[in-house]
Amino acid sequence: MNPDFVGLWTFQSERTAPQEIVLQVFPDGRLAQFYKQHPSLTRRVVMTLHTTPEGGDTYRVRTTADAPGYLITMRRDGPNLVIENNGHTFVARPLATADIPAWRAETLARAVWR
Repeated sequence: MNPDFVGLWTFQSERTAPQEIVLQVFPDGRLAQFYKQHPSLTRRVVMTLHTTPEGGDTYRVRTTADAPGYLITMRRDGPNLVIENNGHTFVARPLATADIPAWRAETLARAVWR
């Protein structure tokens, strides 16, 4: 994973319903995508993903090692991380320490990495 992409980011997604998403990018290519305001409000959801480089700033994202996955591109634009996925562009900003949800560490610790 490009070291410039590693860190904790936040962006708005309008794909299904407006919600804020917290994205953690790890140096080994893992991604953890947290839905900050899950519609059920009774549980915190984290989607765990693996990436493999496909050349340049293009990565194949998989939910499991044997899944075919899909392609995304990531690039930096100043302080922001721009993610393009299937015709959608998401601009993620660095997440300030004060804005990190208190439940993130516990949710990440319970995450299943397939």
